[in-house]
Amino acid sequence: MRHSRGVIPIDKCRTRGIEFNKSKQPGRAGERERQMSEVTAYVPKFPEVEVELIGEDGNAFMVIGKVQKAMKRAGVEKSDIDEFMAEAMSGDYDHLLQTVLATVAVA
Repeated sequence: MRHSRGVIPIDKCRTRGIEFNKSKQPGRAGERERQMSEVTAYVPKFPEVEVELIGEDGNAFMVIGKVQKAMKRAGVEKSDIDEFMAEAMSGDYDHLLQTVLATVAVA
């Protein structure tokens, strides 16, 4: 359902599987807070390694290459880089992005 200005109201949105409901119905007051507490933030294994992916080509090999290069420049051990590479290539594109977010800081 679209708002008259083409914007979907927050109470009608679904974001990453979390349904936001701003209703004032009794018994629903803490539901949104409970749902938001289930959201997990990515804390990368190497937060000092920062990779800029926004505005770049989304090709999987390009993403892997940029992360690998940044890890080498930051002095990360080869065994950790090899572990990242194996994990990043063990699934689909979504798994690759999750692995990148779990490994380095993405800007």
